[in-house]
Amino acid sequence: MKHLEEYCSETSPYELFEHLYTKIINREILRISQLMDYVQDLPRSSQLDAVYAKAFGLIRELNWGRFAPLSPQRYPALWKELVVPHRGISGAGELKRNTSISSVYTAIVDIHGYSAFCYKFRRNPSMLQLLDDCIRDDIHRLCAEQQVLSWRIEGDSLVLLAADARGIARTVVKIIEYFSRQRVIKGAEVFRSNVSNKIILPDMAVSAGIAGGKTYTSMVITSDGDISGDIVNTAARLQSFANRLDPHRTRVLLSNHLAHQIKKRPAGNPDDVLSGTDVFFSGRFRFKGMELTVFELLYRPDQQVKLTYQKDLVRLINALRKGLWRDQVFTSMIGVIRQALHQTKAKSVADISRQDLLSSCDIALERYNSGREYREAVNMLETLLSAMEQIRGLDGVISIYGKQVLRGYQMISRRFYQNLENEFEESLQRYLDMSQRDLYKKAGQSSTVHQRIKEQGLRQMMDASQKYAWHRLIDEEFHSLEQEIYIPKN
Repeated sequence: MKHLEEYCSETSPYELFEHLYTKIINREILRISQLMDYVQDLPRSSQLDAVYAKAFGLIRELNWGRFAPLSPQRYPALWKELVVPHRGISGAGELKRNTSISSVYTAIVDIHGYSAFCYKFRRNPSMLQLLDDCIRDDIHRLCAEQQVLSWRIEGDSLVLLAADARGIARTVVKIIEYFSRQRVIKGAEVFRSNVSNKIILPDMAVSAGIAGGKTYTSMVITSDGDISGDIVNTAARLQSFANRLDPHRTRVLLSNHLAHQIKKRPAGNPDDVLSGTDVFFSGRFRFKGMELTVFELLYRPDQQVKLTYQKDLVRLINALRKGLWRDQVFTSMIGVIRQALHQTKAKSVADISRQDLLSSCDIALERYNSGREYREAVNMLETLLSAMEQIRGLDGVISIYGKQVLRGYQMISRRFYQNLENEFEESLQRYLDMSQRDLYKKAGQSSTVHQRIKEQGLRQMMDASQKYAWHRLIDEEFHSLEQEIYIPKN
């Protein structure tokens, strides 16, 4: 049968399908609507509808790209969101190519250690094949069980797509469990393929970013069946940031809307892998082309320790957002450091005992609040932050905020003491007696003596609290102080 006009009552369904098959393979028919327009003059029957349904399967396989596995049976929720059903042909429809949607979620998952594994076993094809099979088969099956569509990009990265926030987060946690040598999931709902060869794999960390759920989020399904738009860009930024914060450890970051969905704890299965999870507010950050409120998924019980300094971090974030550099930014930063020190198991950090570091926090606050020892307070903050960098497993978010705060106060300190020196020359009579003034003028010929007397005079200036001058300078330089944090693209 070369032409549709040759169809007659004696034509077998196989002959019709063969004809349609040729048209689809030759790219003459790309969509179900084109198919139905092409056969509109043929009589309708259940037998022919079965042929059209089978032809649609071929259309989907050839033209839907990453979405070829999508079907109302395997992925009912995603099918409802992403496909316009075709009336009359059960299980057939048109894939939405450009849509703004709130009920779709995506995750970008990066597997750390993939490249190192490939290099280590570069001369052992069977081990390389094992890892590839684990990702292609086990992980794909794991995702499908949760009605999450998945595919690989760039070798060691995965894209996940789902219509349920908790479902996609649950899937990410199960992927973490799969690549971890230590038990991650504490409930009874553990991935059932532990009998597979994955037990041979080394421990691999995972970084992930999950986004979606925002009203009118744009998502474009390209002509070759890939995705782009705000939803995937947001997940990619979060994954990249997670990798930046913890290059060698597992970390999962969530967008604002995802976090709120995770917080909702539906009554039901206590063995759900998300039953013991929590979320940690990390702040709002600027990325290239977007600003994001970032949360971290705390999926293990030992991660809950971060919640002990959540209030202090929120206080610091709010102080930065409101530009409260006069006092609250400094005191809040010290509060975060103190709480982080309380939680570390190390008895000493950078050869300084933890107790001495905690005492330094109190001294730094006392000096800052005195209105007389700003330089010393800022120097102590630098020392504390330097020591914190040596804490194993320190939350990278603390380091990011610490660097921003320190930059701001160091800039203010430099300007403040420069102004103080300028004012000193004009205020000799206020801070030096007559004999000191005479000696100071004569000492101009000796830089050492001159500097020593000048420092003495500056100390006397500082003895009269300079809090007003410090605050005035902060107000003048407000525009130069970072209120937000920009995270550059890796």
